[in-house]
Amino acid sequence: MEKLRNVSLSKSVYTHLRNAIITGEIKPGNPLLVLEICDKLNVSQAPVREALERLNQDGLIERRPNKSAIVTDVSIEEVEAIYELRSLIEGHAVRTTMKEITKKDIGELKIIYEEMKSASLKNDLILLNEKDMEFHRLFYQKCGNPMILKTWNEIELKIMRFIYTTNQVYFPSLDRVADAHLPLIEVVASGDGQKAEELFLKHMKAVWWKMKGVSV
Repeated sequence: MEKLRNVSLSKSVYTHLRNAIITGEIKPGNPLLVLEICDKLNVSQAPVREALERLNQDGLIERRPNKSAIVTDVSIEEVEAIYELRSLIEGHAVRTTMKEITKKDIGELKIIYEEMKSASLKNDLILLNEKDMEFHRLFYQKCGNPMILKTWNEIELKIMRFIYTTNQVYFPSLDRVADAHLPLIEVVASGDGQKAEELFLKHMKAVWWKMKGVSV
């Protein structure tokens, strides 16, 4: 039971710190000290150390030789590289998945959209972004290529850090972020794999193009 409680606490600490990093509440370069976190969250050291290890694996923090940890940064150059990679693997994931898409899958996408809409109305940007990632992850999970899914899992949180800011800057309201996924559901339901691939890539690059001043 003690171990179960520690696992639950570790997950709670991890989620708290992860969200604080994604939102920028804990800024890049800030140190994360075990004892300070313990005092702030009123927990023991074990769940904090476990949470920090997971954050390290996610690439959200970096361990230093003296065993301290600092929050990593995501540069524009890294984001550009991530989106270049994503444009390659997401196109393949969508194209491959469309060959075996089911009514159940389409229903799941609709449920995720409704959850995104609900999160947007509550102004819960973290949940909205989590559901956004879940929407796209469905195609990575169903494409049948474990290396593509592994790559997605490695870049997902970095994408979340990026879109946490851009969704507020480039969309007039959060419900527009959710609504941007409706055409994707429609094209998936149509069964047109080529159109689906093209629309997913256009959707994925929309904010990046706006940042660069490209007309879309």
